[in-house]
Amino acid sequence: MAVNQRTELEKYMETGLEKGATEVLLVPGEPAGFRVRGILQRESGEPLTSRQVTEIASAALGEDDLKRIGREVGELRARCSLGEKAEGRMCVAKSMGEYTVAIRIFPREIPHARSIGIPDALLEAALGEPGLIIVAGPTGSGKTTTLIALAEYIGNNKSCHICTVEDPVHYVLRVEKAIVQQREVGIDVPDTVGGIMASLRQDPDVLVVTEVRNAEEVKACFDAMENGCMVLVQMHGVSKGAAIQRLMDLHPEEKIDVCQRRLAESLRAASVQILLPKVTGEGRVAAYGLLIPDKATRVAIAEGYGVLEMVMPEVEGCRTLVEDIGRLFREGIISAETRDKALRELE
Repeated sequence: MAVNQRTELEKYMETGLEKGATEVLLVPGEPAGFRVRGILQRESGEPLTSRQVTEIASAALGEDDLKRIGREVGELRARCSLGEKAEGRMCVAKSMGEYTVAIRIFPREIPHARSIGIPDALLEAALGEPGLIIVAGPTGSGKTTTLIALAEYIGNNKSCHICTVEDPVHYVLRVEKAIVQQREVGIDVPDTVGGIMASLRQDPDVLVVTEVRNAEEVKACFDAMENGCMVLVQMHGVSKGAAIQRLMDLHPEEKIDVCQRRLAESLRAASVQILLPKVTGEGRVAAYGLLIPDKATRVAIAEGYGVLEMVMPEVEGCRTLVEDIGRLFREGIISAETRDKALRELE
């Protein structure tokens, strides 16, 4: 009897959800792996065979698309789900000629903004004047969750039209006051710029972009702001200054001055976060650094100097990651060992 590989995929997702895992790894020759609270755990039992992983990947992508990996593309992604329990982002690639699968798991329920510790000043900025909010952090730091939780917070507190451009959609937004349109790259729109342009023609008040990767996408976001949108974007970076600098670095040198001026005028907030294990051993907590720009900060950005070494503005709510890590330790949420390790990694 043939094995239902879709059911096999769901089985691994179900196990991951029960363990509280954020990722599931299926690699031939290895038992299934689950990343729980940032630590990879290997399942006991027999290692997966190449055939098992290939059949799971083929059931998700189809044989024709699967054959493109390695020959035409380096990886392919697909959505998978556990009904009302969770949504998954699946990435299929190859290693030593064999298919491998990585699945990132997102529970259906969006964590409430306050329950995950998003700073009050960032929530206030999200409800404020149109402009740009940057949510930054390293891979696996929970920045996507923060970005979507911010969008949900806006939608529950403000009558507005929210449009998202996501690659892929992680959570389904259900809000009380806003009208929401969620667009997925590769399904609803061909690319991020196309998704932003489609959104702008739909009279949005808030635009959420899960990541900007090039100057064209940054320009489209700036255009949206100048059309009166609050724009929330996600960027990779381990500091607020680094995320701002990366936004500038995406531009060719001859256009950097324009980018700096537009960013200086439009920036409303820039946050950076990391996830740290709780002292109780039950889950992780986010430490947030937050920049709310003042006049001096805007001058520094506009003139392109000292962005990475910017002095923290004396604006209520601003804080560094180091300060927030210290707060979490003083409140007994993280251990001294966790604090010290995190501070060393930030040096």
